[in-house]
Amino acid sequence: MPRTATLVSLFLAAGWAPAGAAEAARPVIIAYVFPRDRVLEPAEIRAEKLTHVNFAFANLVGGRVVEGAPRDAENLKVLTGLRQDHPHLRVLVSVGGWSWSKGFSDAALTARSRRVFVGSAIDFVRR
Repeated sequence: MPRTATLVSLFLAAGWAPAGAAEAARPVIIAYVFPRDRVLEPAEIRAEKLTHVNFAFANLVGGRVVEGAPRDAENLKVLTGLRQDHPHLRVLVSVGGWSWSKGFSDAALTARSRRVFVGSAIDFVRR
């Protein structure tokens, strides 16, 4: 039976590890950004007040995670650049969304398709 996923978040934090007990007591404050076809300005994101920022949306094409819009690489660079001054900030990427989630069932269907999906997600994060 195929598994269906509707949203996958990828950590763009090198060396990410689960939070420790002391950190778990702090509130988690998550912002969601969907810049569409424009480039974000770093000042738009109040990174000092956030623990996470969730970027929308990467796309899924042929079982592979790819940029969803032409300016995505620039926007992800802006978001990850915020960590220079705010190293606590975690950047996540939503894959799919309302109109791009049709391929998740196929991506999860077989061991091979899952390897392709995971490999492309890793490549996306590294890029």
